Amino acid sequence: MTRDDEILEQCLPGRSAAIMTLKGVVKNVARLPYPVLILGDMGVGKGMVAKAIHEMSGRKCFTILSSTVIPDNLIEAELFGFSKGAFSGAQVSSPGLLINTGDGTILIDQVNEMSELLQAKLLRVLEEGKIRSLGETILRPILARFIFAAHTSLLQQVKEGRFRQDLFFRINTIEIRVPSLSERREDIPVLARAILHTLHPSLTLGEDALATLRNREYRGNLWELKNLLTVAALHNVPVLRAKHIPGEEGAAILENPAAVFAVSSPQEVKPLREVVETYLRRVMELCGGNKTLAAKLLQIDRVTLYKRLGLFKNHQGDATGDAVSDAA
Repeated sequence: MTRDDEILEQCLPGRSAAIMTLKGVVKNVARLPYPVLILGDMGVGKGMVAKAIHEMSGRKCFTILSSTVIPDNLIEAELFGFSKGAFSGAQVSSPGLLINTGDGTILIDQVNEMSELLQAKLLRVLEEGKIRSLGETILRPILARFIFAAHTSLLQQVKEGRFRQDLFFRINTIEIRVPSLSERREDIPVLARAILHTLHPSLTLGEDALATLRNREYRGNLWELKNLLTVAALHNVPVLRAKHIPGEEGAAILENPAAVFAVSSPQEVKPLREVVETYLRRVMELCGGNKTLAAKLLQIDRVTLYKRLGLFKNHQGDATGDAVSDAA
């Protein structure tokens, strides 16, 4: 197996026709210098596609900027950099992500959420290949390769006047669409085993549990699959069965799974205890502290829920206990 194949297997596991087609496209474009636009539903793994492209390209630095995480008034400074005194609070100069990335790769996630002003400035950078930091007059060359990701149709946004047409054609040099989990159901067993091994290496999945996972409709794609397995692992049994997999209602209770489960590098991986605690606290909040309702939604018994809540309370003290009150 070549290094490229190893990268593809690590970032994009599976052997379905849809994922094999995707792997072929990634392999073909990885070493090209052109911008790439990655499209796909929420949670399909667009970040992992970008990571595979970067690692196969031979470039060193990989930078990620999410347009939904940083406020609009800070994205420009974060991306383009600024000089000392350029604005209130700019006590020291910063070269910005584009300069810091060097000749590496920069992934701009949720590019569809960029403001009109930022779209215009990004277009100019792509056209000129140079950048001017805030408060400076010097132009610096940009060597980084751009990868953009969006979970919505940019072309539709262009038609609606919400995204610049000229910018769309600039970033759409190479377009890659990532298949949803429902388009690659035969990959679910290998994906589920890999996710569960990361969450809890000692647990395994029974055939009935795998069948349940294969037949499910996934609105949240890989995020939802991780969500299901995280909750199932709360049962603390060596082999997870179909009865341990949460139902549709229980799995959908976390409103924003991206904040807990989406990671793009090993450094971002959180301990299982921390992930489970975050999930349980959210469930308890939504249930108004009612453990009976929470246990029902999670499809576990009250004893298991009390045990988990007790462990977290013992680990972190009264602060956790306050968040998961004993109200019934």
